[in-house]
Amino acid sequence: MKSLRAKLVGSVLVGLAAVGASVPAAAAEPSAGPLTVRAIELGGLGNLIGYCNAQGTLTATPTDYEDAYSWVCIAGGGGQIEIDMDDACRWHYKDHPGAWGKPIDDSRPFSWVCYD
Repeated sequence: MKSLRAKLVGSVLVGLAAVGASVPAAAAEPSAGPLTVRAIELGGLGNLIGYCNAQGTLTATPTDYEDAYSWVCIAGGGGQIEIDMDDACRWHYKDHPGAWGKPIDDSRPFSWVCYD
């Protein structure tokens, strides 16, 4: 009786192994991964002079017309203060405290666009 039971169990195990080999494994659950969020374009920085005035300086200008990152505020005595363009975006778009800026072209100072 014992050998018949062993043969039966062995046959069942072999059968299950064969079935398991022919059935594809369950698909792994998709990994959550980092969440991708698309930025919303808010618009350009059309009033950097107003931004600089709000900072207590007189005007705004790029120091290099071939470098988008060269914007400065000019103080009354002629001193230059580098503009934080992310801060300028937040000032321009007050309803968007997470606003940030990026130039469309690093070599064009007037190509800044704000996003949120």
